[in-house]
Amino acid sequence: MSWYRKDNPDVIPGNPERIGKWDPIQYLDVTKYLKPFNEYPKDFNPRVHGAYLPYMYYGKAETPFSQLKIKEIPGWFSRRNKTPMDAYQLGLRSKPFQLRNMKVLIVGSGITGAIVSYLLRQHYAKRIQLIVYDKGRDIGGRMSTSRSLFDSNCFCDTGAQYLTMSNHSPAKKYFQQLIDAKIIKVLDATNVIGMHQREDKQDYVVSDGISTIVRYYFDQAEMDNIFNSKTINEINVNENNIQIHGELVDDECDALFLTIPVTQILQLKGKIAKIIENDSQLKINLEKVQYSSRFSVSLFYDESIQTLNIPWHIKYIDNDDCLRYVSVDNLKRKKYSPPFSLIAQTSVQFGAKHAENDKEVIGKQVLKHLFDLFPELPKPTETKFHKWRYSQITQPYSGKPGYLILNEKPLLLLTGDGFAESNFEACVEAATKAVDRFYPSPEAIEIAIKATEEQHFLQRNEDEHESAGEDDGEGTDWHWEYF
Repeated sequence: MSWYRKDNPDVIPGNPERIGKWDPIQYLDVTKYLKPFNEYPKDFNPRVHGAYLPYMYYGKAETPFSQLKIKEIPGWFSRRNKTPMDAYQLGLRSKPFQLRNMKVLIVGSGITGAIVSYLLRQHYAKRIQLIVYDKGRDIGGRMSTSRSLFDSNCFCDTGAQYLTMSNHSPAKKYFQQLIDAKIIKVLDATNVIGMHQREDKQDYVVSDGISTIVRYYFDQAEMDNIFNSKTINEINVNENNIQIHGELVDDECDALFLTIPVTQILQLKGKIAKIIENDSQLKINLEKVQYSSRFSVSLFYDESIQTLNIPWHIKYIDNDDCLRYVSVDNLKRKKYSPPFSLIAQTSVQFGAKHAENDKEVIGKQVLKHLFDLFPELPKPTETKFHKWRYSQITQPYSGKPGYLILNEKPLLLLTGDGFAESNFEACVEAATKAVDRFYPSPEAIEIAIKATEEQHFLQRNEDEHESAGEDDGEGTDWHWEYF
């Protein structure tokens, strides 16, 4: 059955209540009185464009009137649609009708949440209110930087260690932003042992700690508020808004972006749990998402320590039952003077074995093993232990869509590395796709149209051969830039 038929119950021209798509600026009630005129434009594709926005023009771009030559003016006017509904839509495209103080909440203050906030602010400027909630004590998520209690200039990255840019990176403009802002610089691989070097990739380190990247994009987004140490445990949805609840948390919003690990999403209570429970295939796919676990040990030294007595900056350790990665963090960042700091991270296998154990107990075990391997290390002034229960994606959501919508109106959307991969490029791409679904850019619409046309072509081809076909794609190369 064709999706674009007037008797298709999923797409009914002239009936906004039955479209079932999220409209971030909401229809004016006058729409329902214009049903006789409210037919979808021929260029509108609900599978591609999502919500039917009365104020949006879906046709091909025309030359602006101010740029027309005199002889082109009659033809330009002859191509204008002149129905009452077209006049109504033209009015809605004016700025006053598009202003609304929408409240958008983002749960998770990692890199995906930061990029989502940054892109939403770019699209909507100050017309929306942006608020972030996170259970951590500071922003960053798995791009976290830990500082010594005695010297704030002594710090190390406890999660992600560096960024990797491929030659054809979809996030190339973001890398350039960070380079221009003097936040990142090329990783010096001279004193790196065990890293797999590839000519089609470039690695970058962050001068002031990797959480600086997350903070940079939240600063660019000019957030209305960021609430740390706030755990969300219940999400409810009704026709008008979304409510979130937790310890010392009670808030509501017009749209909600969840960027936290999928395993934590499955632990939430309220209407969101019922939405997932009522869709068996959705629940199965979410439960299939898997993460690795790791422990990290941070060592901080005071300025009296002039060397750590090891000749390298970064070392990947093979064939060890406990450790996988060790780095003199300040040397990694090309800072050669005291204070020194060192980070040690465990292997995936060790993390899986001890994932449910106490971080202090396992941290002391890892610390002892570290000094067994490198007895020349001086005694640190301060030590910190951290358990990354959800470290990196080992099995993403099927198809790696970048985002998933649980509720259209009001919008409840899931995004993050659980729907992509655990690296900066993938998180940027996931955030971009999520925001494009909320506020589709011309580029996103063009890409989606091409993808839809290709999908329809493949489907027709399969139907002709009476075969469903199989996925013969190449296996995923799990190259972790973080660890």
